[in-house]
Amino acid sequence: MELFSNAKVKMRAVFAALALTIVATPAVADAPKGVADMLKTAAAADDKAMFDTLLSSALATWPKKRGEILALADSISHSWMEESHVEELTQAKAAAEAAEAASRARGIIYYLDPKLWNGQAQLGANASTGDSDEQGLSVALSFDRAFGSRWHHSLDFKFDMARNNGATTRQKFVAQYE
Repeated sequence: MELFSNAKVKMRAVFAALALTIVATPAVADAPKGVADMLKTAAAADDKAMFDTLLSSALATWPKKRGEILALADSISHSWMEESHVEELTQAKAAAEAAEAASRARGIIYYLDPKLWNGQAQLGANASTGDSDEQGLSVALSFDRAFGSRWHHSLDFKFDMARNNGATTRQKFVAQYE
């Protein structure tokens, strides 16, 4: 019996460590939000040296989010931005606009290009036997795409079916466009 209670304690410790890891992970992913708060605090205190230090630290810490961090710092205090950072933001904005214009020039393919749509699929099934024989199936597909900052399209398809002892007890199909 004691062997099982020690195993339970060890399993609880493993699950607790796993839960803490999962809970702690979003804090790392949301780090640029913390950067925004710190940059705002430095700007409110009129401390340009601190602002520059925080900005350079953030850029070194999250190099993959460089564009987001620079845009954030620019929105907080444009006058404190270094010329090279302003130029980098200008070039990134021009490149994004050129890519969007080139994409739009493709005509109808611009709207139908699967690379530009975000999709999600869900599949569920169940079966039970005993006094009754029951099976169920559900399928859901969801697609969405933003066309610039003003238009957002969403397509949702859902299908749900269940049978009990050979007779269909539920059959539902839903399609939605926004």
